[in-house]
Amino acid sequence: EGTIYVVSDAYPKIMTYNESKNYFEKALAILSPLNPSYSDLRVNYQMNIAAILVKEESFDSASRLYQIISSQNIHLNEIYHNLGIISSNKGRYAQAINYFRKVNYSNSSRVIDLDYNFALCFSKLAAYDSSRSYLAKGFQNNLIWNGHRKNVSLGLLYHLAADDHLFRRDWKASAALYQQSIQQFYPAFNDSDIHRNPEIFTGIFSYAHLFKSLVSKAAVFEELNRQKPDSSLLRFALDSYRSAFKLSDYILTTYTSEESRMFLLKNTNDISDKVIQLCLELGKLTKKNKFEEEAFYFDQRNKAFLLTLSLQENKMHLLKAGNDTIVAKQYNLRREVTRLSLSAAFINDSNKISQLNAEIRDDEISLAALQSSLSRDLKYSRLLSATILPSLPEVQREIGRYSKLLSYHLSPNSLVIFCLGQQFYKHIEIPLDSSFYSALSALTTGLHRLDPSQRYPGSVTAMKLYNFLIRPLTPWLHDTRQLIIIPENELSYLPFEALEPSPGRYLVENFTTQYQYSAALLLQKSIKSNAAYTLAFAPYDVDTPSGDFSALPYSAQEVNAIKGKIYIGKEATKEKFLNLANKYDIIQLATHAVANDSAPGLSFIAFYPGSLVPVNQTRLYAPEIYNLRLDSVNLIFLSACETGGGKLIHGEGILSLSRAFSYAGCPNIITSLWKANDQTTAFISTRFHHYLQQGERIDKALQLSKLDLLQSPAISPALKTPDHWANLIFIGSSEQLINNNHPLCYMIVVLAFITSLLFFYFYRKNRRPSPGLR
Repeated sequence: EGTIYVVSDAYPKIMTYNESKNYFEKALAILSPLNPSYSDLRVNYQMNIAAILVKEESFDSASRLYQIISSQNIHLNEIYHNLGIISSNKGRYAQAINYFRKVNYSNSSRVIDLDYNFALCFSKLAAYDSSRSYLAKGFQNNLIWNGHRKNVSLGLLYHLAADDHLFRRDWKASAALYQQSIQQFYPAFNDSDIHRNPEIFTGIFSYAHLFKSLVSKAAVFEELNRQKPDSSLLRFALDSYRSAFKLSDYILTTYTSEESRMFLLKNTNDISDKVIQLCLELGKLTKKNKFEEEAFYFDQRNKAFLLTLSLQENKMHLLKAGNDTIVAKQYNLRREVTRLSLSAAFINDSNKISQLNAEIRDDEISLAALQSSLSRDLKYSRLLSATILPSLPEVQREIGRYSKLLSYHLSPNSLVIFCLGQQFYKHIEIPLDSSFYSALSALTTGLHRLDPSQRYPGSVTAMKLYNFLIRPLTPWLHDTRQLIIIPENELSYLPFEALEPSPGRYLVENFTTQYQYSAALLLQKSIKSNAAYTLAFAPYDVDTPSGDFSALPYSAQEVNAIKGKIYIGKEATKEKFLNLANKYDIIQLATHAVANDSAPGLSFIAFYPGSLVPVNQTRLYAPEIYNLRLDSVNLIFLSACETGGGKLIHGEGILSLSRAFSYAGCPNIITSLWKANDQTTAFISTRFHHYLQQGERIDKALQLSKLDLLQSPAISPALKTPDHWANLIFIGSSEQLINNNHPLCYMIVVLAFITSLLFFYFYRKNRRPSPGLR
């Protein structure tokens, strides 16, 4: 699995690919290139680094390193073998076979892996006789070298043999061979019954291969059902998928490396549609609600899992932070790695970049050591391994009486909508064709157009999408006032408020709307504080010295309408934000922002640039936001443009600036999906704070603000189409925020105090002593 064991005096440490690479690179840096006695050791380290790059699928970097090493005419067997694996992974199977033929292992167990690689490539080239011949050799060599001991190489051979029987439509033999591979990949599991699967996972094992074998076995049961329909076969398939997801949850909560987490998230996302459809089909066949409810679980399981897990980890770190210096050191090191990485992104001097990369490597080594120390805390490990996904009843308890939760599962050919209320659960399946995706693309393009000189082009597509996304649910929404929407994939770019039930009528007129990344986040509660009320920044009220962005003349008007601490123009600096952010309940950022789709880490929010420091140091970049602590902040209003946009990662959602603030601990975000109109944004923001100070919930205050804009005679009709106001959406909970600075709050507090005193006075006056007491 790429796990490398380093035995120290204290304990064996398990390293990930990246950690191992850091240690080998540090060792290389220590060795003097001028000392010839170190040449063999240097090559050994380079070979290890190249092998890790292959495991990380950094194939081009690995190839370059192997080419450098091969010039010394040593370790050629290993080099050719790995170059063949690289070619195979790139789909160049004939080239891979040519590399493998150059390998001549003598007295080495690596011959088993070579046999497997030959068999795999010949299978991909449809040369099945050759493939089966090498499979047979692989099994024979494994018996010579490993006897009857379980091992990963044998598991790979079993899995490939199962694939071969699957091709030959020998379903039962294929399932039995997949079962054999499962036993090899997870040594603690010994059951040869194809209907049985691992239920509990522990220890070290080949999780990536095990996951694939469980999923492959499930697919065999599904195929058997297609040949001869039988609900029991679908149950067996679902059992295998359940085991794969349990494995995924174990790895995600136990292994802290991004490489293991991203691998499993990608793979669970790839099969989520199959599993959801399987659950719904079993629900229809058996008439049992538990399968339909399980479909909802799998839908949520694959939405924003990393964000949910990270928030749980951050919360646990905060609980430990009071008496644990490890957490503080982790926090500081992560910030330093972020600072160094951003510095490296804006310089061209190769020597300076190498120096920065060396510093990053050393900090990452220190971070890994701290994480290992933290993971040995048994209490911490037990808390982290606990499930982070709520049950259906837990989710329903978080839904208000007049609210409905709508979770959308989008696949190429169908749309599944899960609809939940306090005592209500339904789902609906809608077939899709290319016209749905065409309408979705056309509407998002029309909304982003923002050209007052041209007529808004999205009305027809907004009505068409309403018929797909909302109209089928209308029988269940008759008593609904609030929608909690959990979108998926391309729907994440769509503001549902802009949908039109009829020409010129918008969904925002019928419901308040809030969005969430996952139902699990409905249970994330903010840590209440005694912080001041509002902190606001408007750095671009006039033209800035550098001229990097245009002025936002309405932004000063926007923040001046807020009661709180206001910074405008040259006072609105990044330094002030970093120093004050976690001391306020609400933060308003009325500025520019850029969402970088190709490099999400370079997305940023702009503060006043000034002229004395490089402009990149005045910008708040996404990685810096991830490292902030905003657990005392209840709401961030990002009226900056494009804070809600960014790169879409299937399953995880949009890697936006607003998501970064959620990760940092703020539970409620108002963000912008596209470049906004300065005037309409300022209007909505001003009215929003007005309603918020009157005690309205966040979603209600935002709805009323948009309705005010639609009805205001002061706003031009050209600015009342959704492209000018639907960009602002609310992501979070529907908690009511109380303005601690508002006079009404003081009156309530004073009246409550006086009432308590009067109650205590009359209680003492009317109380009679009991016999024997005084």
